[in-house]
Amino acid sequence: MRSLRLIIILILAIIAISFFWPKFNKPPATIIPSQTLGPYLGYGLAIHGSDVNFPKAFDDLAPQFVRMEFGPRWDHLSEKIPTGKTVQDYYHYLERNYNGDSPERLTGARDSHEFLRHRNIQIIKIHFELPHYWRAKDNSDRFLSQHIQDLARFHTAHLKFLRNNGIKIDYMELVNEPDGNWNGHIPAPDYARLLQLCDSLFEKHGLQDVKILGPGLAFLNLYNKQTPYFEEIEKVGIDNLDGWSTHVWDEAEFTSSEPEYTYGIWQPFLDTINKIDPEKTKPIFVTEYASDITKFGDKEWPSPRDQVENTVTDTWHNAVRVIANSVTHLNRGANALVVYRLSDTHWHKTDWGMIESTKPPHFEIKPVYHAVSHALKSLPVNGNILAPLWHQNDALITLSIIHQTSDNSFHLLIVNSHEKTQTTTINLNPEMQSASISDISTMIKSGLTDTANISIKDTTLNIKMPPLSISRVKLQAKK
Repeated sequence: MRSLRLIIILILAIIAISFFWPKFNKPPATIIPSQTLGPYLGYGLAIHGSDVNFPKAFDDLAPQFVRMEFGPRWDHLSEKIPTGKTVQDYYHYLERNYNGDSPERLTGARDSHEFLRHRNIQIIKIHFELPHYWRAKDNSDRFLSQHIQDLARFHTAHLKFLRNNGIKIDYMELVNEPDGNWNGHIPAPDYARLLQLCDSLFEKHGLQDVKILGPGLAFLNLYNKQTPYFEEIEKVGIDNLDGWSTHVWDEAEFTSSEPEYTYGIWQPFLDTINKIDPEKTKPIFVTEYASDITKFGDKEWPSPRDQVENTVTDTWHNAVRVIANSVTHLNRGANALVVYRLSDTHWHKTDWGMIESTKPPHFEIKPVYHAVSHALKSLPVNGNILAPLWHQNDALITLSIIHQTSDNSFHLLIVNSHEKTQTTTINLNPEMQSASISDISTMIKSGLTDTANISIKDTTLNIKMPPLSISRVKLQAKK
């Protein structure tokens, strides 16, 4: 009887081992250069126009894009934006009112433009607050349908006015987060109509080189339900858009602090994009993201939303998570990333920024500043983003790879978001077996470190990452 029990126990043990063995003995993933998600177009920063007073920050961070607003707070001007007018009428309104809240506003816009062009930085123009007198007077804060054409004509006039004053815009998001009601809610059918009108008017007025990004929604995924904006855009034609834009925040109503959470919330968006743009003819811009996680392990910090000092953005945990999110977005198909934001929004007393102004051009630096400078500024623009080598259940180390085909180099961005050392291995496919590590740099809370152990043995890349660390690795294969 005893021997029978032992046999049964042995059989159950074998079954258990065979069930769990694949998980704990999963073969290493292999870098395959032919499996790509598209080109990497660069990264950017959300800025205020006055941020150009910090030239050292731009030189340290070296972004390829900025996302910014131009013009006064329109609702604060004594002359309201007129209704039912032509593009030319709105142009004359802009001429009369652009300096309406500050005599130096147009000069400042020109100076900002010159500063950014000197550094070859492309401009994404955003329109935040929609005129209150064009909105419903109820809790919805809905933008009234009868003013959609007015807004399209105003946008066109604004771009023409800026261009005629020496300010060239590369990309434009027509509104900020139309699915929300904090800047004025635009229902999906009205947004699609606005998009169609703007695309037509831009071309008619010689502005067809301004690329429209949209819809720029606040949420990739809300309760696993996709919004109707994409369906409505498809009805008017996705050719009205030059690129998809979205925001990706990892903590709106949830408390998860693992990178798997951010990886997962992409899926409904990707399913929709793949359905209506299966050839991926349009790049994906994440035009606003950072991290809103406030709890790591047993410790919790205040959020910048609390409008207090010493928030989670002053921690290295936050800095690592922002870069882990950057890796995730690249792995999910984003072609360009715009981090929120360079400097604190002093008028709201919120400290989302990477820097805090003291007295321009001087500023105080937060940990995320060092992390972004270390991780993102040297990624090769126009390289190919390779298909991800990690998935939701294997994310203790998150990494993305960009292949620079011009010299056949592979640029790895590797993050350990955990408070313990983590290891992983990656196989090199036959065409990479002669690759060598030509550059490696690892950052931890106290700065750069040499404690990361990343090496190639035979055909395997072995990675050992210290706690809460970010590594850049360049593999050089034969040209």
